Amino acid sequence: NGVVKFAAEEGQTEEAERWMCKLDSTRGYKPSVEAFNALLRSATLKQDWAKADEWFNRPDTPGLHPELGRLQPNGESFDIMIQAAAACGDMVRGERYLRLAEERGWKVARKSMDRIVRKFLERKESRRAHHWAHTLVKEGCRDVESYEPWVVRNENHKLRSEQVFAPSQIYDLVGALAKSLSDQGNTQTANEWLEYLVECGVNSQDYKELWDYVRKATPLEICPAALYAELGDLDFLQRTACLALPSSQPVAPMAAVLLPATLS
Repeated sequence: NGVVKFAAEEGQTEEAERWMCKLDSTRGYKPSVEAFNALLRSATLKQDWAKADEWFNRPDTPGLHPELGRLQPNGESFDIMIQAAAACGDMVRGERYLRLAEERGWKVARKSMDRIVRKFLERKESRRAHHWAHTLVKEGCRDVESYEPWVVRNENHKLRSEQVFAPSQIYDLVGALAKSLSDQGNTQTANEWLEYLVECGVNSQDYKELWDYVRKATPLEICPAALYAELGDLDFLQRTACLALPSSQPVAPMAAVLLPATLS
């Protein structure tokens, strides 16, 4: 196992693979998950995805590979594959390993989720970024159970040396997501993320540039006309309108008054 790790860390993927194949659980030489992960990392750094995928899937076929024994990928194994896939822009593979981790009950590192979200933002795929950011908030990562507003707010009140995570990292990620959603015309969803930040204890004045960015992209709202079923005395409204105008100026019918309630 030590030789596999050393060769993999030195970038000698073929050598690491050769020594990995010498490990045989049936003969008492059990491969460790650390050596397994080192081999995966070496293969992904060279973008040899055929080799990386093959080794990752080998433990799923114990009949074909009994030498691996009970070896199974762990959370770090998924992180290696997800982060490497995101780094080279292979989002199909990255999402596949994310879903596979969910299916097998593994929570990945926050860094893996951050890489996926930011890569989708770079590619202007804000809806996919929104999906995985929402998953991060609700389900958390390996080190944090969730990033619900009350969790982030409590963490922000701790001393920096006592914090499990830096709330500013979440603020920056959500801010980038809100801007991207605004650029794509999804200002309503962007505003929902701003509401999330407020619930986390963020003061909008501290992120004025972000709030102004989303506000500028938000289309002006058209105020709905009042319905006459919702109005009181129509004669009173007309008389009030007349008093506000010179006596010589005719009064046009009020659009709000003329709108029937059945159109509501």
